[in-house]
Amino acid sequence: MTVLVAGASGVIGRAVVRALLARDEVRATVRRPDAAEELRALGAKVTIREGVRADELHEVLPRCHTLVHLIGGVEQPDPEALFRANHASVLAAIEAARAAGTARFVLLSVPGADPQHTHPFLRAKGMAEEAVVES
Repeated sequence: MTVLVAGASGVIGRAVVRALLARDEVRATVRRPDAAEELRALGAKVTIREGVRADELHEVLPRCHTLVHLIGGVEQPDPEALFRANHASVLAAIEAARAAGTARFVLLSVPGADPQHTHPFLRAKGMAEEAVVES
């Protein structure tokens, strides 16, 4: 099977890529060119993209059985960026996966995620979880 790991440059992303390469073809997206080389050395096919818009994933998702979405995190420069990274990127990935016929969508979330939470990070992750369930 072919798996796309979106946001593969972090600690979790590199571990996921390593684990998946044992039995799957892995495509990965990263934002920074310097992050790509380590993943390529492992055997992943890497492209450099922000990954927060559906059109950024359209050309790398065809024939991918699974999309593992790791984009996001609490450390963002401002509240708008936090919401874009943790919620809007998920909506874009769902749209791209649907268009590509991707069978499985795996989202990395956090304990306490809730669309009604007062903390913006936990609210964005909760809204992302809801979007995945509804998709």
